[in-house]
This record gives sequence, C-alpha cells and structure tokens, in this order.
Amino acid sequence: SQPGDVCARAGCKDWSAAAASFALAVGKFSAIPSFDMLAMDQLWGGAYPDTEATASVTDWTTGRPSARYFVVQMLAAAFGTFAREFSLIKTDSGGSAAVFAQAYRAVGAPHNRLLLLVNMVESPINISAPSCGASSVWQGSTIDNDAGAFAPPRPRRVKSGERFVFGSLGVGVLTCDGSALAT
Repeated sequence: SQPGDVCARAGCKDWSAAAASFALAVGKFSAIPSFDMLAMDQLWGGAYPDTEATASVTDWTTGRPSARYFVVQMLAAAFGTFAREFSLIKTDSGGSAAVFAQAYRAVGAPHNRLLLLVNMVESPINISAPSCGASSVWQGSTIDNDAGAFAPPRPRRVKSGERFVFGSLGVGVLTCDGSALAT
C-alpha cells in the first residue's frame, strides 16, 4: 500500500473506532466530579511508515477531517465551557451493553438537556430514545462508520420512546430543549 491509500492499509473503521473510544472516555470521565478536560492529540500525524495513519484526526495526504475530528467538533459545540450537572440514564439496546448513554442537565448553557450516545460495536443497533420531557423530541448530530470514516455529522431527530437504528461505532450528541446543536 502507498501512504495515500490509507483505508486500504489501515481500514477506515479505525478512525470511527478511535472517535467512539474518545466519546466514550469523555462520557465516562465526565461523571467524575474533578474532571475538567480531556484532549485529543494528533491533528496531523507524521508520515508513513513511522506512524499509523489513524493516529491523525485528518487524512494526512488530503487533509480531510475524519470521524475523530468530527467527534471533537460535536463535543466542543455541545459542551463548551459551561457548568453542568450529570445524571446517568439507561437505554434499551436489546439486552446488549453495546450502547453507552450519558444524559447531562446543563446549568447556564445554550442547551439545557444533552444526551451523548456511543455505539461501541461494529454493527448497527436498534435503541429507544429516552424520555425528553415536555419537548418530546431529541435533535442534534450523529456520525457512524456506516456512513464512512470521513463523512461529516448528519442531523438526527428522534421522538421520545422512538426506536431507531444507531450506526456501527456511532457517536451522537443530541439535545431536547428544542434547539439543534451547531457543528
């Protein structure tokens, strides 16, 4: 393989897996009261063969942003630097622990209720959207390996209790206060 043939050599799902892992880490660490920040390194990695292509958040030959880049962008747009309170929620994932879900109630933020979803497996999964209170609709952005490791986030709108397909190695950041998240 040539250095520019990144997907043939490394497999494009690796970017999606790294993005989902980072989102999972943010979700898990955010429940720790002393948690302040989690950073992602490697905006632009070194050249092949000295480093792995998927260590970079962009394709090192074209500069195209990868799933890793888009997840950081989605999380930064959603969570910013405002104070927040946390509460764990459960999801209906068909008896599987494949989906991580973390609900956030934000204080003084542009979005007062946020939901972080992470599909930790390499296959799509059916889940039910949790209750969203009076507004009854979650909306925001999702990415997944099914759309490709270099596909930008797609808008997602899901009603409370609605079952939907969450793509493989997917990450979603949704709000239920009636305003969509900007990415």
